[in-house]
Amino acid sequence: MRKILHIILLHFVTCLGIGAERPNIIIILADEVRWCDLIPMPERRNIPTPNLDRLAAEGMRFTQAYVCSSWCSPSRAGLLTGRYPQRFGHEFNPNQRGAKPTWGLDMRERTMADVLRTAGYSTAMYGKWHLGLADEMTPNARGFDEWYGFRNGEHNYLRSTDNLGPIEHNGTPIEFSGHLTEFLARQAAAFIQKNREQPFFIYAPLNEIHRPYQAPDKFRAMVESAKLEPGTKLIAASLCALDAAVGIILDAVRDAHLDERTLVVFTSDNGRPSDEHIMPWDTLRGGREQMWEGGIRVPFFARWKGAIAEGSEYHHPISHLDLMATVSVLADASPDRQRSLDGRNLAGVLKGLEKGPVREEFYFRIGETWAFRFREHKLIMPFGAKHPELYDIPNDPGESQDLALAHPEIVRQLQARYDALSKQMVAPAWPYPPGAKALLRRQ
Repeated sequence: MRKILHIILLHFVTCLGIGAERPNIIIILADEVRWCDLIPMPERRNIPTPNLDRLAAEGMRFTQAYVCSSWCSPSRAGLLTGRYPQRFGHEFNPNQRGAKPTWGLDMRERTMADVLRTAGYSTAMYGKWHLGLADEMTPNARGFDEWYGFRNGEHNYLRSTDNLGPIEHNGTPIEFSGHLTEFLARQAAAFIQKNREQPFFIYAPLNEIHRPYQAPDKFRAMVESAKLEPGTKLIAASLCALDAAVGIILDAVRDAHLDERTLVVFTSDNGRPSDEHIMPWDTLRGGREQMWEGGIRVPFFARWKGAIAEGSEYHHPISHLDLMATVSVLADASPDRQRSLDGRNLAGVLKGLEKGPVREEFYFRIGETWAFRFREHKLIMPFGAKHPELYDIPNDPGESQDLALAHPEIVRQLQARYDALSKQMVAPAWPYPPGAKALLRRQ
């Protein structure tokens, strides 16, 4: 009965279109911004992020948003396809020594850009690709009409070329001046102005706040009064640089008079490593490449003026995987019917028509470490552990009290659900990067 009611509601939402006109869609994906980096806290006043605060205040804040992987490349593969990356072997990062250029997003998978371009959208990407180094795997071959950025997993912010490759425009190396994050945001702003009369999709996976931490002096000065250790101040300055870039994009939407015709989503790919300059108010355990909340729970804001209620919040869990299903409905587009999506349509949630949970289970796996959340409980197998641990996430988000011994029946239930879903996955398409297991042990 619940499934039937859900289908009826989604049909109603689709007919409404949440606005008669198909919206422009902008997804801004930060790099390694932890959930606690942007939660409302008095201590954050000394780290000014007015544009991100404005984006959250003018739309909906999701307080339990999850990535599909705590590692950069598979997280992005899942976001762009709406499918668990383990379904097509994209379980690890592909940019290690000896990596093949074709290690990346499976060419049989359709991306969000593929789907939206088929539906008549102009499509563009600005930033970090990290889904394959080969020419036939770059953004232009995966649905994007235009892209500025770099192919690998990180890049110097001040140089056009570093040891991992050049900054490129549609596959051609280019020179830029200034700071990379601002440069990419300004290219996105120019695309908005150029395409203001037709529907467009922008995917902006900005490299900020990933290393190397090279925020300009003006942003370092902004956080000088913050009571943080020097390394954490560099992170804070990078947050300010990221915020300024978000402001450039938001201002471009406003100046083109598109605020009421544009859905803007801001989120992050995963958390920072747990031993790398964590904010003093951060209460989440673990970080990148781990399955604790600090690695998989991220900030997530959505704004669409006139459609999403200002200052609204959604407290039930959602996933990055839900973006593909959502934008497909909003754009009246058809994803690949040969490959079922793992995401859920959030259109009713955005409009305020659906208040309850839209999904109950969340699956995570990187080799030998994995986690599975079902409703309020999360089962996690830390790297090297002999037995999984169990946590009540709403009541213990810091994962400090293991309930496995007290509730063996819940452990069995979640283990069975995890095992059943794992049987649908395939073997990794390439091996563990050397040294990655050492990182997983630091938890």
